Amino acid sequence: MPIIRWNDMAHIQVPLSVLAENYIANLRGLARSRHTIDGFTRILRSFERFVIAMGEKGTGEDLCPE
Repeated sequence: MPIIRWNDMAHIQVPLSVLAENYIANLRGLARSRHTIDGFTRILRSFERFVIAMGEKGTGEDLCPE
């Protein structure tokens, strides 16, 4: 299912951890600096821990509840 609009993300139940890993892989593929990759990894992991602490699963419904 191609993603056409940002709101389409609400219908895809991909865990946040998978989205984060794919985003980090994309940054590596774009040859971003180690500093940038480490920074985004740190921020995304922190956000994942926050979502879990709030009792959510970190899927599209939790992250984009429209």
